[in-house]
Amino acid sequence: MKPEISVIMPVYNGEKNIRATVEAVLAQTFPDIEVIVLDDHSTDGTARLIEEYSERDERLRLIRLDENGGQGRARNIGIEAARGRYLSFIDADDLIAPDFLELLYNRAIETGAEVVKGRACKVPEGADPNDRSVQLTRNVNRIIAEAMRGGGRGFFCFASEHWSAIYSRDFITEHGIRYGSSRVHQDTTFLLMLAAYLTRIEIVDEAVYYYIQRSGSSIHSYDEKRFFAALDALEEQIEFINKSSLPFSFYFGHCKFSLLFALALHSHLRGSMTASASEAAAKRLFNVAMRYRYIDKLAPSHYALNAFVVSGGRDNIAIDGRIVGLEDNTVWQLDALDRLVEHINLEAQSGDRALAYLEGALSQMYTFAFVDAHAAAPERYDLLSERVRRSLMRLENKAALAKRCPQCHCLVEYGRDIFIHHRYLNENAAIEMPSALVEQVSRINAVLDEHDLPLYRSYANDRIDCAFKTIVGLRLDKESMAAPLIARLMAEAEKLKRRTAADAERRNAP
Repeated sequence: MKPEISVIMPVYNGEKNIRATVEAVLAQTFPDIEVIVLDDHSTDGTARLIEEYSERDERLRLIRLDENGGQGRARNIGIEAARGRYLSFIDADDLIAPDFLELLYNRAIETGAEVVKGRACKVPEGADPNDRSVQLTRNVNRIIAEAMRGGGRGFFCFASEHWSAIYSRDFITEHGIRYGSSRVHQDTTFLLMLAAYLTRIEIVDEAVYYYIQRSGSSIHSYDEKRFFAALDALEEQIEFINKSSLPFSFYFGHCKFSLLFALALHSHLRGSMTASASEAAAKRLFNVAMRYRYIDKLAPSHYALNAFVVSGGRDNIAIDGRIVGLEDNTVWQLDALDRLVEHINLEAQSGDRALAYLEGALSQMYTFAFVDAHAAAPERYDLLSERVRRSLMRLENKAALAKRCPQCHCLVEYGRDIFIHHRYLNENAAIEMPSALVEQVSRINAVLDEHDLPLYRSYANDRIDCAFKTIVGLRLDKESMAAPLIARLMAEAEKLKRRTAADAERRNAP
């Protein structure tokens, strides 16, 4: 009799960690499964270990591959071999909650959804996965739920959490959805194809997949080999997009993010590359980008991406990309900031568009400064601000900066940082953004105590409105945390109201 769920697990030299993963899968509260372990031509004792498990549990079977082809190829072979009604893809060094598959399966049967996604969290190596204080949870599920409520097709915001879901095998096979052939970002190709055909996805927020953050993992290795492999994957994805009948708007976010990631990776590697190697890498990236059939629509919408395309790949001034998993993105971003400032000084027609990009990109740099290095000391902000200020001081048109960018102007003119600061902390991530906004308003009010500028008051009012909107959007279980936050925000808003009233009295005085 066919199993209801096929768990597909690729592994290469996983003897050290796969035992815990296999045992977690075999101990699931939902027993009607088959576990297909694809040994990607390991050179250690992985195959022997899996054979021992298969002798004790007939639900597990081993497929030994004759060459090492990467996780994408292994998963695709697993799809072909699977017999289950639903497919699950679990990495051989991660863990899952005991009822993970049961919860997802029950929702799939109840709703008929093509995909049911659980909640995933990152857990440091060696930590107890059940310790909520060490769990880092992204808001992917919340974004998907909001997209569904809005009637949009925002399914690609799956990000890279392909392993936190189960998929209808009939749906996967009907549309020929497969993982990419590149050594990296195979999951992105899979999710991109999935998004193109998906009509219904369900979210089970109680289900937990534990993504173990292991030191030395290849996912956190960013070298030239990784750069060119990423371009191979992007080329594969662009080929799929170019054949798709879906509109430009559907793929806009993916292509923009992917190209900015590639620009970020190129900037990160510049310091270790020779000038000729850096030029060759940029040229390859340019050629890949130009293969995208919508590049003429995408590039003009983004200042730095447009500069890269218009210059034929010579000008990489993007500072708003982010390399996920890199401990400190600000190192390469600050070097790129110097190039951006130089570009703005040389480009006579840059104007407001260049300054708008500068301010927005810097805001994003501050926002994400602690996403990966979440345990870093707050003093890093002071060092970051000092370095950013040195770069901004080199701008020739500071008058335009003062008029257009209150955050940049405040840093240049007064040496005070009023950028938003955001810490991405485990389950409280939803409340961090409004909290950071309140902190930002407080710092703006402190500057206004010394320098009463209308531009800053207007900016503070905008931040207050934004903070109220984000607080309203908090989940109900955060209400106890929202109350003191609202009190702080009201106090800062009252300060600003009194300041504005006093200014109006001065203007109306005889």
